[in-house]
Amino acid sequence: MVGHAYVSATNDAYDASRLLLPEFVRSLEVKGRPVALVPNRDTALVTGDDDLEGLKIITRIADEALDGPRPLSGLPLVFENDEWADWEPTPHRWETAEP
Repeated sequence: MVGHAYVSATNDAYDASRLLLPEFVRSLEVKGRPVALVPNRDTALVTGDDDLEGLKIITRIADEALDGPRPLSGLPLVFENDEWADWEPTPHRWETAEP
């Protein structure tokens, strides 16, 4: 964990895949619902939707990781009812989370 965010660090090319395991996601202690960014296969970033500092952190790290090898997506996802869905935060919340 880096401050308010979980940052994958196994470097085994399965970091993004671990987010498909509901028990793994439920084990993460975050403020609010888990929000994830998966900028490449080696980087999974998770924080809570009620954690503005965490949102800033994962946004900054994802921006940097998207410039690296094997980019995937910069779109945020929210974990709710054991499923990931597109996350559309209120404009004010996302603007305040920008690095």
